[in-house]
Amino acid sequence: MRSIFIRIREKAEKLFIKYGPSEFPIDAEDLARREGLNIITWPFLPPVEEVKVGRNIGVRDNLSSQQRRWDIAHALGHHLLHHGNQLLLLG
Repeated sequence: MRSIFIRIREKAEKLFIKYGPSEFPIDAEDLARREGLNIITWPFLPPVEEVKVGRNIGVRDNLSSQQRRWDIAHALGHHLLHHGNQLLLLG
């Protein structure tokens, strides 16, 4: 079985080829939308920060822009690598 890190790199390379180079920091929200995902801001209560259900990513409404970008990128990674739903809890 291939290493998860090899699979992650392959997925990232495919996104680079598909969408071309990007400026940093990468706009994870735009990338997720281009991949057909819906981003929904929701008043989740801590410790919930991110929920992915099907093609929907829900992120807590009061996150910093940096944390929001990280959570959306995290959910996008799970979308590309796995099937199913996820819930991210941070303490």
